[in-house]
Amino acid sequence: MTTSEPWGQLVTCENAAEIADVAAKRMAALIEEKQRSQPLVSLALSGGTTPRETYALLATVKNVDWQRVLFFWVDERAVPLTDPRSNYRMIDDVLLSKVPVRSDQVARMRAEQLDLKDAAQRYEAILRERLAVSATDVPLIDILTLGVGADGHTASLFPYDAALTEQEALVVAVDPAPGREARLTLTFPMLLNAANVFVIASGAEKKAALVRAWATQGDERETPLRGLRNARGTTTWIVDRAAGGSPG
Repeated sequence: MTTSEPWGQLVTCENAAEIADVAAKRMAALIEEKQRSQPLVSLALSGGTTPRETYALLATVKNVDWQRVLFFWVDERAVPLTDPRSNYRMIDDVLLSKVPVRSDQVARMRAEQLDLKDAAQRYEAILRERLAVSATDVPLIDILTLGVGADGHTASLFPYDAALTEQEALVVAVDPAPGREARLTLTFPMLLNAANVFVIASGAEKKAALVRAWATQGDERETPLRGLRNARGTTTWIVDRAAGGSPG
């Protein structure tokens, strides 16, 4: 079921498997559409369990010209590439290694570096070098995927973290916290400037965060996900009934 809401298009699926199928088909169709009118299409990808299945299905699509796709990352953990928690490793395992892409098409975040602030600045330079800028002087991503944390975080923008209020830097280092490693993440100026955002969420543990994100009133510091209400492009929320479905 698909409905139009004040904060975007809501697609309600029965379960995580249907989410992955719907998300992969919609992303593939959008890539194909854009490739008919532009030479390159840019993707910025998030990690997570549900996106993993989406990317695995995306790798099986036949009509995408993968050699005309540029890959970027939404966020990355400060772990080695061999670590199972690495977003790059996951995306490489299920997508990049399955399709014909060259190394120069892949711009990963180098969060394994000791100096994360330097790594953030270098990644912003890559974004500005490789992407066209919009009228706001912010690089424009064609398609961007986001997940949802039970605490309401998205990308690596966590409740009450200083990164939430960043308005100048497009990429920042996120300090470690109890139970959470340091990370790199795109900031809201970059996320909100994307032409198309797909938010993918599955499971009852995400319901409270989605309810707060969709509510008429609320605090973005408590629920960073609410920030997507200010997106300039098209936002599509693909969720299952356990995660909330239609907010009614």
